[in-house]
Amino acid sequence: MTSVLVVTEFFPALIQPWLLNSVEQICNRGRVTIAASADGGGAIAEKVFALGLLEQTVYCPTTGNGLIKQLFNPGNFFKMLQQATFWRGLGVLGVPPLDVRKLLKYIALARVAGRDRYDIMHAHHEISAFEFLPLARALNMPLILTFHGKPPPGVAELAMPKRNELYAFVSLVQVNTQFAAQQVIELGCAPEKIRILPQGTDLKEFPFCPRPPLENLQPLVILTVARVQADKGHRYAIEAVARLINAGHPIEYRIAGSGPEAQTLQSQIKALGMEAYITLLGPIPRAQLLDEYRNAHVFILPSLRDLEGKHEETQGVVIQEAQASGKIVIATRVGGVPECVDDGVSAFLVEDRSADAFEKAILEILRQPEKWQDWQEKARLWVETRYDINVIGEKQWTLYQEAITENKVNLSRSL
Repeated sequence: MTSVLVVTEFFPALIQPWLLNSVEQICNRGRVTIAASADGGGAIAEKVFALGLLEQTVYCPTTGNGLIKQLFNPGNFFKMLQQATFWRGLGVLGVPPLDVRKLLKYIALARVAGRDRYDIMHAHHEISAFEFLPLARALNMPLILTFHGKPPPGVAELAMPKRNELYAFVSLVQVNTQFAAQQVIELGCAPEKIRILPQGTDLKEFPFCPRPPLENLQPLVILTVARVQADKGHRYAIEAVARLINAGHPIEYRIAGSGPEAQTLQSQIKALGMEAYITLLGPIPRAQLLDEYRNAHVFILPSLRDLEGKHEETQGVVIQEAQASGKIVIATRVGGVPECVDDGVSAFLVEDRSADAFEKAILEILRQPEKWQDWQEKARLWVETRYDINVIGEKQWTLYQEAITENKVNLSRSL
């Protein structure tokens, strides 16, 4: 049975259902161990318990204060010394380096190395992938890296010399769109190593529940699910909705997500006199999120282009969640988003940074109730045929086998 070592920064994490879906697909086909620097905090999804993933997770910080705390906490250290997996791991890793920092990392990695005989490593974070390179090398193990796009401003990223080393070693680099592929090529990845595979959506979690056209004074319910930060562009959607409400259109706008812009957006809502119509929900549990999708008519993702060519939306998984639920989607023409919707057929693409564009798209939806059913059904079909997690999971497993086979061939040639 194929054993996969999944390496990531945080697990479990409330805002990473795509990672949990990916791990579930591995569990359906083989064995999994998860190596994470820390847990993501907040509520834990039921699926984590159902799959027994906490027992399969090793918290293994390899740099900074987390590493020092773990190794120099007497309780942790002596507990580690009593574990057979730790001593097996030391044997697997071989002769320790003389450099003190590398030696500490080596000790941390030993806890993971001794847990299983892994066939492949799948990393979801560039920095974590680089820190686990010694383990991949020691085990002659192929490494797949999922590149999720350039990090937002203020988020640490891997230094270019380390990136060069990482991309020279990896077997395959997985991206979700052509846009993300171009980004990682710019960072030094060889094009022949790149495979495009979108993040999947669990369609069982997002049943088709289209809302019919409005009757009488029923409000149009609009939903946005996104981190509340400047690059998500909420302020433009808020302005557009306020204009429409002031023009006499009954609208309720609900925004789910947490982040540093919450107070700024609340001040904008208050200044526009929209407290009764526009609600910042903050972070919400999964069950409430599914209710929000069910109750909405329209979904907006107002993300912005990065004017300096750095972080941009590479896929927008919430778009697929919304379309699977039968919502009519309005999204901005940024990053990889245009690759992920069928513009004019089952969704609307608009320019970013434009309240006018959002206002026009919402009015177009309001004025064509006879088209709602067609848009909703085509949206669901679009997700079913391209983003079903079971189909994506099978393709992911095929990539694993491709990397494992190629690695065996390369090892035999080197003997």
